[in-house]
Amino acid sequence: MVVVEVMFIVCRNSEKDMKKRLKLQTEEFEMAFSRNEALVNEMAVEKRTLQDKLDKLINNFNEAESKYREHVKALQQKHLDEIKRIRKANLQAENSRKQQWVGNKTQEIKVCIILLSKINETDCRTFPIITTYLLFIKTILFMFLNRP
Repeated sequence: MVVVEVMFIVCRNSEKDMKKRLKLQTEEFEMAFSRNEALVNEMAVEKRTLQDKLDKLINNFNEAESKYREHVKALQQKHLDEIKRIRKANLQAENSRKQQWVGNKTQEIKVCIILLSKINETDCRTFPIITTYLLFIKTILFMFLNRP
């Protein structure tokens, strides 16, 4: 009976040891789980914080991008308007110069015609001079008609 009792005691001790080891293992696993759970929760909070910061940065970037696109469009439109204004001013200046040139040439032609009529009234000895004036008038008319 002693052997059975000894076996029973050994089994009991072994069972107690097993329970004790199981309890220790369970405590270790629970501590590790709670540490890992805390770490996961901390990482989730940090992820949410970083995601919020990223969203704010993306919104700021999009706002800045749209702002600068509008600014670039406004500058392009302003540039086009300035080009149109300059072209219009150049066209008006060119028209003014053309009108002034036409006025000057018209005046020169009138003077030549008056001179020719006076020469014709004087005498026929001045035929070479009349020919020269006629050539001069033809040249002026040619220049006037072929001006770009």
